[in-house]
Parts: sequence; C-alpha cells; structure tokens
Amino acid sequence: MVEASESVDQAELRELFEAELRVAGFDISGDDRERLWVMWERHFPQRQVLREAALADTEDPTFIQKPTTLAGRA
Repeated sequence: MVEASESVDQAELRELFEAELRVAGFDISGDDRERLWVMWERHFPQRQVLREAALADTEDPTFIQKPTTLAGRA
C-alpha cells in the first residue's frame, strides 16, 4: 500500500487506478474513463489518509474497556 506521506509518480498512480477498476469490475472507456481518472487522482491523498487512520484504529486500541459490574458491586 502507498503511504500518504510518500511521493507517488503518475505512472504508479495510474497503475493503482487501473487495478482498482479491474477489481471493481468496471468497464469504462473514452472520456468517462479520463474524467474518472481525474477525480480519482484528485482525491487520492485524502483516501490514503483515511485508509491509514482506519487501519491504525483497528491495529492499536486507544482504550481498555472496563468489565461490567454486577448489581452495584464495584
């Protein structure tokens, strides 16, 4: 996975875009494909930050849940 802080060249971004289209099963061509590429590229940095934050939440819990108490006993 590409980290948000890493510098990514256009060729690598295009490969990621094409891979996502294949995985999603999209068959888009011509102008529609180029418009989707522009939108995908524009939002790539934000998606990476969100993806990293979501992974961090599941990897390292920031709290410990206390066990429930029975009938007012502490």
